[in-house]
Amino acid sequence: MIQANISTIKNNISQFIEKVACGDEVVISDRDKPVAMLIPFTPSQVRGNWSARVAQLSKLGQLKRPRLESNRVADIDPIESIGGSQLSDLLLEERGAGR
Repeated sequence: MIQANISTIKNNISQFIEKVACGDEVVISDRDKPVAMLIPFTPSQVRGNWSARVAQLSKLGQLKRPRLESNRVADIDPIESIGGSQLSDLLLEERGAGR
């Protein structure tokens, strides 16, 4: 079992997900106090449909639901480009520079 603090997990999430996908378990700590665990996903752990599972976890206090049910992201109009570089090209350039 691997243990790491929140900031380490946040900065290296891909590596921790790979470890979990390979079968490891990761305990996430906040100021040296364990607060969560990443475990490998197995479909048998999900019984019934997701809506029922979310409702069950909410009732148990293990899941905090959003205050508003919303599809706000779907309501956002895309920004039109006014010339210049594409955002994806800028992101790739930035990633290549190691930022």
